[in-house]
Amino acid sequence: MRQIYLLCLLCFLFSCVKSRSDKNKSLMFFASDAKSKLIVSANQIHDRLVTPERIKNNQLSGQAMLLINDSIREIHSYRRGEIWGEELISFEDGSPKFYAFKTDSVNSTFHRIYNRQRQIVEEMGDPLVYMLIGGGKTGDTLDVKFVFVDRIFSSMEVECNINGRGYSKIALTTDKEFAPCKVFHYVEDVSGLNRAVLLFKMFCKEMNNGEIKEYRDTLDLSKKPGMADK
Repeated sequence: MRQIYLLCLLCFLFSCVKSRSDKNKSLMFFASDAKSKLIVSANQIHDRLVTPERIKNNQLSGQAMLLINDSIREIHSYRRGEIWGEELISFEDGSPKFYAFKTDSVNSTFHRIYNRQRQIVEEMGDPLVYMLIGGGKTGDTLDVKFVFVDRIFSSMEVECNINGRGYSKIALTTDKEFAPCKVFHYVEDVSGLNRAVLLFKMFCKEMNNGEIKEYRDTLDLSKKPGMADK
């Protein structure tokens, strides 16, 4: 069944166009980079529809979001035209049914399945879903962006232990490349080391019952740039 696609740009302030044929249903596309915003804006001139095929063909980056009665029912994320990022499917009452961080159309680094009572029936991975590793010209600097997802939690705090120095709370920031996910940007001179070991603790407050769930993850990084992403 063909869905009607309507457009919405993401520039911290959102503007939305509702479907003319169904006042209770709309699908918005939130563009997350300058190229995608320009393409979407050009299509708006003639009320052109943004379909998954056009997202792929134009290598758009952003999120397609289906709303019914102003409640989010589905989110599908894209990066340069390919499936990448958050995926969410909700029950009729808006509570989550399935949530994942997808790295392609098949694989994910974190996913949850819920029942109608909002209980978790299956889970894989943890909220630290991705990392992008760079390095200085000499290879003596580690420059890493760690990406966390927090949409399904009411709050999240993260602590990190770097090379055995003890745990301390870290600040998560927004990054336009990975929005709406949160990012910890780690940069350190490791000229005297061959590696860096980072231990993470994530304290996530569940939306349904307020329970705090703790996740742990360990990243053992070489100082050489060009390592594969998580």
